[in-house]
Amino acid sequence: MDLTIETSTKLIFIEAKYKADISKNTAHDPNRDQIIRNIDVGTWAAKKRAKAFYFILLTLKTNTYSIDKLNYYKSNPSNIFDAIGSYRKDIKDYVAICENIHAIYWDQILTCPQSFRQANKSDLNDTNLIDYLNDKLL
Repeated sequence: MDLTIETSTKLIFIEAKYKADISKNTAHDPNRDQIIRNIDVGTWAAKKRAKAFYFILLTLKTNTYSIDKLNYYKSNPSNIFDAIGSYRKDIKDYVAICENIHAIYWDQILTCPQSFRQANKSDLNDTNLIDYLNDKLL
């Protein structure tokens, strides 16, 4: 994962891909792709911390392999179960995992500076914007 965000109730893994798709295999297991590795490690870490796990893939809309693979896991809980394997008997709710898998596209990030500009017009400066976001996340 490229970025981890942790709040009092959530553990969020973000995998950022720009010009390349996700890796189709990982160093420790050539049969596992980057998404399922993140889901496996993330759900384990979230369980240890008693937090909900979320996975976000930040990618280009043209990275169709990555998007298709993300949707493959998101669309059916048994796809995650089959890919992780039966050794993870601690996972009880694969449906919740599917609901917490999301894609964000790089062009959506462009709207962030525009939102900040609009926020500044409403007396929301850098300092209280950070406070506001902290309140929302916690």
